[in-house]
This record gives sequence, structure tokens and C-alpha cells, in this order.
Amino acid sequence: MNFSVRLAELSKITGAPAPVVSVYLNTRWVDEHQRGRVRVFLKNELRKARQSAAGRVSGADLDWIQAEGEALISQARTPDAHGVALFACEALGLREVLLVRVPFEDSFVVSDAPALRPLAALLEDAPTTLVVFVDAERARLIPLTPAGAEEELTLENEPPPHPRSEGWPARAYSHYRKHILDMRRPHFEAVAESLTQLADGHGAQRIVLAGEPRNVAGLTKVLPSRLAARIVGTVAGARFDTAAALVGRAAELISQLEGQ
Repeated sequence: MNFSVRLAELSKITGAPAPVVSVYLNTRWVDEHQRGRVRVFLKNELRKARQSAAGRVSGADLDWIQAEGEALISQARTPDAHGVALFACEALGLREVLLVRVPFEDSFVVSDAPALRPLAALLEDAPTTLVVFVDAERARLIPLTPAGAEEELTLENEPPPHPRSEGWPARAYSHYRKHILDMRRPHFEAVAESLTQLADGHGAQRIVLAGEPRNVAGLTKVLPSRLAARIVGTVAGARFDTAAALVGRAAELISQLEGQ
């Protein structure tokens, strides 16, 4: 999901015919006490909403918030989400669950429009990052959004068959090696072009590179300056690493940078 687009769509809801319930929960717990505090928070806020003198909040909306909240708190589903935003308005047919990889501060708001400030702050503080693994023959581009990793894009550059060095004249083998090196620049340029398109399409503000230093340097050299300026660091990476492993290292790096 493109959170920027969804935020823009939700921001168009103003003056709703019935109250909109907006709930943000921190679902990143280190112990059961934290989980219990979130459960108590939601229970108390739902009780106050049901007892509100105005009595305008839809019971169906509150029932839905309660059911969704309990499922998330008990980790019956999406146990990896660290934050969740819930929006409900029966009159508008609004039932929205947004799961993110960073925690929110717990809040419960009833208003004539969705409460979007925490979501907007998240997009500003945790913009989309592109995780890019590159070697001499392949590149893997993985968008990391506030919701988590999106589908990986893989680019291949087929090298010529590798000759046996035994029986090959040294001059011929040296020519082959030079040919391989000459092929890398077009490969890096093609990766840079795809990376530029993907970064612009996702509005990515940060790039994390992975791979051997010489390949990372080769790609960096051909990146447009505006993209090279978005590189926030590099992490270890190998061809057969899983996407989860690459993203995990990148997320750890980003967390350290944000902490600083």
C-alpha cells in the first residue's frame, strides 16, 4: 500500500455525517505488562465512547474497533506489526486497518474527520527506503515502506560462459577478464536507471546498498547525484541472502541512524 496516497485519500474526509473513530496502538511489546497496558487503554477508551453523553458514536463502529483491537493485541494475526491505525465510520462505510513496522503512541479520537497527524508524522519520520543488493551480474531492489518490505525486483545481467583457464593462452584469458570488467558498467548503469524509476515511483527518500565494496562503488559511481545523495549507508549482502535478511540489516542500520 502506498501510505502517502492513502493518507491523501483519508484527508479528504471532512465534516463526516457521523463521528469517525481513529485509534492508534503501539503493538511492539517487550513483555506482557506492555501488552496488558494497551489492552486496558483500549478497553477504557471504548467504555468512555459508549458512555459519551453525545451518544453519537455508532455501536457497530465501536464493536468493530474492539474486535480488531483484541485480535491485534492477542496477536491472533499480523504478529509482526509494531504499530496499527484503525479508522471506522459506519455512515461512510469506512473500515480501515493500517499496519506499520514502527510503533505509534496509543491514542483514541472521535471526531468528524479521521485523526491523521500520527500517520503523517510516521511518513515524515520513516519515509520509504530502497534496499539495493548489487553484484557484477545481478541486482535486487526491495522497497521498505512504513508497512514493511514490498515485492522484490530482480535484474539479471547474463555473463558470457566462463572459459577454463587450463589450456587457454594467457593473453586470451586476460582478454576475457577485461571483457567481463567492461560488461559491469552497462550493468550498473541499467541498475541505476531502474533504481531511479523505482525511487521516484515510491517517493523513496533513503537508499541502503548491500554487496561487496567494489560492486557497491561501481553502482554508486553511475547513480545520478540526486540519488547518490540519498544513500544513508551500506550493509553486508550476498547473492543468496533472503530478502528478509537484507531488509533486516537495512532496518537495523536505519534504526541506528534515527537513534543518532
